[in-house]
Amino acid sequence: RRGTQAVEGEFKVTNMFLKSKLSGVMYRKSPDLDDKCKGKVAKFDETISGVQIDDEWVQVGKVFLPMNVAGHCVLYSVRRGEEPP
Repeated sequence: RRGTQAVEGEFKVTNMFLKSKLSGVMYRKSPDLDDKCKGKVAKFDETISGVQIDDEWVQVGKVFLPMNVAGHCVLYSVRRGEEPP
């Protein structure tokens, strides 16, 4: 963790960079890429509400979504009309 203050907001799930053949990004039980919630997926182009807990993770209720997968942005803040990095 990089000392980022938790920020609540809306986040867009994107496949613009990852180019996955899957339907979205799998939720995690903890901020660990290997701790997947089987069958629970944030679909690409969906906007979710959550709390960014650091530079790499957004907490959505009791589960988590990574902001990057395999070095590619898959989740970005949509506040103030921001575009993906």
